Amino acid sequence: MQNAGLEVKKYSYYDTTTSSLNFDGLLADMDKAEAGSCFLLHACAHNPTGMDPTMEQWKEISAMMTKKGHFPFFDCAYQGFASGDAPTDAAAIR
Repeated sequence: MQNAGLEVKKYSYYDTTTSSLNFDGLLADMDKAEAGSCFLLHACAHNPTGMDPTMEQWKEISAMMTKKGHFPFFDCAYQGFASGDAPTDAAAIR
């Protein structure tokens, strides 16, 4: 991404103290990001943490993306491996 001329920044995702998704930090960073930012997200089987948002959390992520005019860029390399069902694992993209 940097070689393509994009400025790459990190956002909160994993809380090492609780070994869980830092959902509040994720939403806060999305809200603080410049409008129209692009976020690389794993659709399922998040690599390397394995911490996937719930469907309710995906709805909140989607609402924040819409509010800020962000662009989601999904990595869905493991579709079907998280739940065993490819359509279920594609729900975040839909």
